[in-house]
Amino acid sequence: MPDPKPGPSTVPIDASVNFRNGTGYRDIVEYRSHLLTHANRDLFIRCFITNLLTCANGAESDASDFVEVDRRLERSAEHDYRIVDIIAAVVDSPLFREE
Repeated sequence: MPDPKPGPSTVPIDASVNFRNGTGYRDIVEYRSHLLTHANRDLFIRCFITNLLTCANGAESDASDFVEVDRRLERSAEHDYRIVDIIAAVVDSPLFREE
């Protein structure tokens, strides 16, 4: 009779990190609370919008496009940053339709 398989090992995972600005987190709960601050949420959504446009257009946005990206961010804020509304705001953007 073969030996039973060994059980999962318990290797401690260090999920903590410190950012360049000195802030950091120790676990997913702290990460989420850090991400949901007003400034970080806007940075995250702006990055998401920019990357979505890059994937859609096959080219990175120019510096002149950031005004339009900020308009999409403001429109997303009106709908509490729901993902479906962010995508709709991007699709409705001239950057999406004219590239």
